[in-house]
Amino acid sequence: MSGGNRMKRIDVYVDDLVESVYDRQPDELEAFKQEVKSRLNQAAQSLQAQGYSVEDSIQIAIQRFGARDTIIQEMENRYEAHANADVDGNAEGDGDDPKPAAQQLVMKGVSALHLLWGIWILAIALINLIIPKFVQPSAFTPGELNALLSYIPPIGLFILSGIGLWKKQKWGMELSLFIYLTMFVLQVWRIITISGWNGDQLQFFFREGYIVEMIVSILLAVAGVWLMMHKRVYAWFNPDMARMKTFVSYLIIAVLYIVVFQMLRINVNFFFL
Repeated sequence: MSGGNRMKRIDVYVDDLVESVYDRQPDELEAFKQEVKSRLNQAAQSLQAQGYSVEDSIQIAIQRFGARDTIIQEMENRYEAHANADVDGNAEGDGDDPKPAAQQLVMKGVSALHLLWGIWILAIALINLIIPKFVQPSAFTPGELNALLSYIPPIGLFILSGIGLWKKQKWGMELSLFIYLTMFVLQVWRIITISGWNGDQLQFFFREGYIVEMIVSILLAVAGVWLMMHKRVYAWFNPDMARMKTFVSYLIIAVLYIVVFQMLRINVNFFFL
């Protein structure tokens, strides 16, 4: 493989790396891209001179330069530094490529919503199940125990994910993705279930407004997954895995979560509307 082909391979690697983070390449990263390409090419050329094959020289050069998430973080740092230097009160973010300040504001808002919702579910559990047991001590009935078990996971998930998002922790993003995927899988499960209902059951479902809850849940789930999987948002949390691998992994976990809870006959509800 000639030097030109080697450089082409490196160009493709760096270009794909940028495209995996941004919907469109910010102009601010062009100089950084050229710097990375030049350093990788020089390192690979030196390794070839030492007797390594072209393929091995490229792989070793990439490994020595830095892990994928390290390069992504450096891209983010350079972009944010440039964007913050240019902020003068007149710049407006693009819907597909939001400015870092707007991105942080959105994530803080989502974090606050998660915390508030977790606290709200905790309050419902205390009022409906815990406090009455202190006022009039008695054992939990099977129905009350089922309800209590259905409250605990969303309380923990929403509060922990809210804290994680607020602190810009990778696990906060992953917990949030799990929540939204679980919400979506749950609604798919409900659709499959009600497809076997008779006319009277369906009329009750629509009359009591459960169809509205289902639609709202699906819309929120889709919006949440889209937000957590957005290239810029995902890269903001410095993840270890590619977006699609993360998505598939947590989708499988969400499906298993719903299946296990259904097998245990425990209600799964993330909204308690």
